[in-house]
Amino acid sequence: MTKIFKILASILILVVIALGVIISQIDVSDYKQDIITLVANETGRDFKIDGDIQLAISLIPTLIIEEVSFGNADWGASEPLLKAGRLEVEVSLIPLLSKTLVIKSLTLDDTQILLETNQEGIGNWVLAPIEDAINQPDSQSLVSSSELPSIAIDELRFSNIQLKYHDGVSGKQTDINIEEVSLQTSGSSEPMNLVLKASYNDIPVTMDGTLGAINLLTANSSYPINLNLFINDLAIGLNGKIQKPLAASGLDLQLTFQTSSMQNLSGIAESALPDIGPLQLTGKLSDGDDMYSVSPLSITLANSDLTGDVSVNLAGNRPKISATFTSKLIDLSIVNNNIEKKSEGSNNKVKVFSNEPLPLEMLSLVDADIKFTLNQIKDVSYSTTDTQLTMTINNGKLSINPLRANVAGGKMQIDLNFDTADKKLANFMANINLKQFQPGLLPNLKGKITNALTDITVTVNGSGNSVAAIMANINGHVLVKSGQGELTSEAANNASADILLKTYNKFNPTADNNEGLKLECFVINFDIADGMAVIDQQIALNTNKMNVIGSGTINFKTEELDLGVTTQAKEGIGINTSQFAELVRLKGTFANPAIATDTKAAIKAGVSAGAAIATGGLSLLAQGLFDKKTADKDPCATALGIKVAKATSSTADQSTTTKATEGIKDAGSAIKDGLKGLFGR
Repeated sequence: MTKIFKILASILILVVIALGVIISQIDVSDYKQDIITLVANETGRDFKIDGDIQLAISLIPTLIIEEVSFGNADWGASEPLLKAGRLEVEVSLIPLLSKTLVIKSLTLDDTQILLETNQEGIGNWVLAPIEDAINQPDSQSLVSSSELPSIAIDELRFSNIQLKYHDGVSGKQTDINIEEVSLQTSGSSEPMNLVLKASYNDIPVTMDGTLGAINLLTANSSYPINLNLFINDLAIGLNGKIQKPLAASGLDLQLTFQTSSMQNLSGIAESALPDIGPLQLTGKLSDGDDMYSVSPLSITLANSDLTGDVSVNLAGNRPKISATFTSKLIDLSIVNNNIEKKSEGSNNKVKVFSNEPLPLEMLSLVDADIKFTLNQIKDVSYSTTDTQLTMTINNGKLSINPLRANVAGGKMQIDLNFDTADKKLANFMANINLKQFQPGLLPNLKGKITNALTDITVTVNGSGNSVAAIMANINGHVLVKSGQGELTSEAANNASADILLKTYNKFNPTADNNEGLKLECFVINFDIADGMAVIDQQIALNTNKMNVIGSGTINFKTEELDLGVTTQAKEGIGINTSQFAELVRLKGTFANPAIATDTKAAIKAGVSAGAAIATGGLSLLAQGLFDKKTADKDPCATALGIKVAKATSSTADQSTTTKATEGIKDAGSAIKDGLKGLFGR
């Protein structure tokens, strides 16, 4: 929008200068057609005056022109660049003798302005031939570089101005309607008072404040600015000086930016923003040799804060951003809670990984070196402390190396690389290590589990032009290991806790009492190859009551889950055989997983577990459930790929096994029939 206002100001200055020259050289009352021809010849554009021209001659002559239009570029739309209903100018003649244009008053009413660029980014306000503009793409000036006469303006009044800007490269359309603009001063050496009432894409915009004297501007001297801009509820303040205003250099400006809610910025951002606030930003804007900086910078959003220094260096092939930030608290729970409220009652989410193309070219436009020191990051399900993050962007390569933080009593380190050097395909690599964290310190698990010190290691890599494409060919390894701990009775009986707790709730014969569950170990250990994880007894939970073993597949291409979970109950817990007639199955998608008891499906999904049951029939099923000697003595070791010798059943034990087998024949008849159908027996 700043660029548009600069262009508009250039157009008006051009018109004013042209009119001043005309007034000083031509008797406009007699030479209407000559004026039209002169402007057309000088600009190479169509110029029309369909209304009257009135000129009152005096030391301050007044020129009134009605129904004026200025043509568009040959490649532009059929509409003119400028069409004014009424233009009134009061000009002092005597100062023209010293090549100074003094405009006592300029009024512009009922005007339409169309600014547009073509596919090469050349603006219709460029009067040079197109081939010259292409050869000099930085030339956006309306006039030649020759020296302009001095100019002074006492009063500007615009009303009912409609400005349209069409970007031929992006196709974006911007509409600005100016209800009123007033710029007044009592003299060329006095400050100018500015008032603006307008709308930007139907968003109300107002501005008021003071600018420096016009003679300071034309002399390119230290120029004071004190402006307040209001866009809906958003208030922007700019106060300070520009040492060389015509060159926009020597900035010494205090910037303030505040709104009661991020939601108020949705129209400007052209996307829905959450209802979070208040937001406040303050900073000191300055510049140097090819350098712009905001220091210090302070941002607060609700109860989150961020302070630091930011600079942009324009001297290299690409802009280089350098920044250092610190924070006492970054509260992400407010953002996530707001998103959850908007999605309440909606189960339309089909995919977790987005197919939207990543803006890969953006990382090639800028380099960056950014460091964060964050005392606390808080979310609904986790909290970190002492977070240190270093992020660099260099020629399309994004690196976070490292991100360190304390999480739930443990130490976390993440190293991430995102290479977009070819601008069409991103190569992604990540190493995640979390050591000795305590799940019970996480908000969602507080009071449900104690101890169970856990290590997590994730090493993955992939490539693609979207998150979904990267995950579709992801490769790597996932390892989760937990030690001894205890699940409380509340957790054990809470069917909504997670898959393992749901499994326990379904199979635990003591689920109705107040006794907790002692955890010996928990392991998840699997490889990912070309977007597919095949899990062969590599999910294991070992407790004092039972063991849980999981096998199956996780498809990152289709986001489908197909996991079978079987159990091995331990001796002395009062087994009810009907509880073990069914197995647990986790199926569905990442976005909508589902847990059910489905014997045949679980057997199909559980690779080794299903094969073992199919091979041994009901006898092995019974032994696996009830005979401690034939059960896996250390399922966690099995999940980790460590072989542990199993004891064989003695003759004395066989009678116990036989009784147990006979005891579940009726309850397991459905399994038997299912196996016949599956294997054709």
